[in-house]
Amino acid sequence: MQVEQSVKMEQLRPGDILLFSAIETDWESSLIALITNSPVSHTSISYYTNGYIVEENMPHTQVVDIRNSESRKVRTTYIMRMDTTAKSLVKVVDIADRYAQVELAYPMSALPCVAIYLVIKDLTYSLKAKGIITKIVKLAMGALIAFLNQKSGKANFPMHCSQFAYHCYLQASKEAALEATIAAEAAGKSKEEIIEAGKEAAKEFKIVLKDEGKENLLKAVATYIDNHYDQLEKQLVAGVNHTLQVEQERIEEKEVLYEMLYHEIKEVKAVSCSSNQNVELTEDLVITIYQFCHLLNEVYGERIGAIQEGIIVGENSEEALENEVEIATDKVKVLRTINKIIEMGEYFIAPGDLLSHTENLKCIGGLDYNS
Repeated sequence: MQVEQSVKMEQLRPGDILLFSAIETDWESSLIALITNSPVSHTSISYYTNGYIVEENMPHTQVVDIRNSESRKVRTTYIMRMDTTAKSLVKVVDIADRYAQVELAYPMSALPCVAIYLVIKDLTYSLKAKGIITKIVKLAMGALIAFLNQKSGKANFPMHCSQFAYHCYLQASKEAALEATIAAEAAGKSKEEIIEAGKEAAKEFKIVLKDEGKENLLKAVATYIDNHYDQLEKQLVAGVNHTLQVEQERIEEKEVLYEMLYHEIKEVKAVSCSSNQNVELTEDLVITIYQFCHLLNEVYGERIGAIQEGIIVGENSEEALENEVEIATDKVKVLRTINKIIEMGEYFIAPGDLLSHTENLKCIGGLDYNS
């Protein structure tokens, strides 16, 4: 994607989203860009002061001065601005700043996010690539277990960079809606007018993703389990081994796996799942992805309502299923575990999604670091 014009530092507005191109020498960064079919791999939000950003990064949310950052200058930085009637997006920065001020814990690496992108993006992989993906997802499971074991009262649900930006906008939309409904109620408006005021205020901050409804590896796994449940039942109902430990040397193995997968996808071009419905799967991959979804439910389960209010709704929501728990079969429970993650797909947003797959974010140019 070519940048049509330059954006000076002084032209940045609080709340603008900055998307950084992939780092060619970093396999994780390069792989994220490749599997999301995008030139970008990292996201941040423009802070109150020009030249400063707030971002979710290890070890916690932080404010960073990028004016003289040599590592940032070598990356193309796309500036995304929301098409909104709101006079200011400072509310978004206020929310991001709250995280930065308390140094809210973010103890999980990008590894689980890479695994999530691999299973939810619209790609069909070669058999060799699927073998590598199985190993990456297993490493990601270890990272999730480590997160669950170390989780403290201070820790919020884990977020990666683009998830953080999306969440700040989503939270801003909720706060704007609440403020608007309170104001409408105080003004003596009718119930319908109060509701409408809240909806309109929320639209000013909510990032709207394009509904592409494509197939992906996770949906293929759900279909496979539905069709072959009897032969997989023993392994599926066994659950996840929470004593699994991932040694540091195995975590470091991920770089080797990233490089192998990157070259495999580049050499054997992945095609759209939508154009190839006969997705060949191994039982090891199916079981591994199910167990990964099981752990994701543990990590995000108690937060699903907060994360996805207005997104996870309908027949598969917690509320709708509440009365079915007692009669649900093991097969239904297994499929429900996967379907919850499918429904949360919008939350697992990638930097590339913010660049190309939204209705109301526009790229206004590339950042000029020398301005």
